[in-house]
Amino acid sequence: AESAAAFVQGGLRSVSQEYLATVVVHGSDDDVRSIINWFGPHMTVEPLDGDRQEVSLKAEAVDWLASMVAILATNFEIEVVDLPDEAWPLIEGAGSRLGQIRRS
Repeated sequence: AESAAAFVQGGLRSVSQEYLATVVVHGSDDDVRSIINWFGPHMTVEPLDGDRQEVSLKAEAVDWLASMVAILATNFEIEVVDLPDEAWPLIEGAGSRLGQIRRS
């Protein structure tokens, strides 16, 4: 019975996994919100100074979190304040693949 309970509890933990990231985005509040508005409830924006916004992101899948960071980086200069270790290989791989894109 204990092993079944542990199995169920482990499954519940994996379902409720939440990945968080914080980035500073160099752009106006309006410009940043126009890009990330469709992220929905998975983000918050806090103005810092001038044209810098602190964006907090959350996702249930690390690949979606990395995708949101990558979307921001394709439109703005960003500084990563906090990002799970599991997201870095995804970001680095995307950067490498993006660097290989060529017009045909």
